[in-house]
Amino acid sequence: MVASCVKGGGHVYDVSIEKSFYSLGGPYAMFAGKDASRALAKMSKNDDDISPSLDDLSDKEIDILNDWENKFQAKYPVVARVLN
Repeated sequence: MVASCVKGGGHVYDVSIEKSFYSLGGPYAMFAGKDASRALAKMSKNDDDISPSLDDLSDKEIDILNDWENKFQAKYPVVARVLN
């Protein structure tokens, strides 16, 4: 199972070790297979926020996204990188 690209570094992570979180019915299932950068930055689970667009994020939200990137890097293996 592959999850969320975190736009900060463009990484795509293998989150399969956390199936209970990212599988169907899990609290973060909506992020699996999608670029959840915006939703993570906004600390949101709204479908409208599950988008790669970072255009109108505040500085605080960018900092939050960077914190998420660090958490993902520490916990999950990178399986791909988005170049653009």
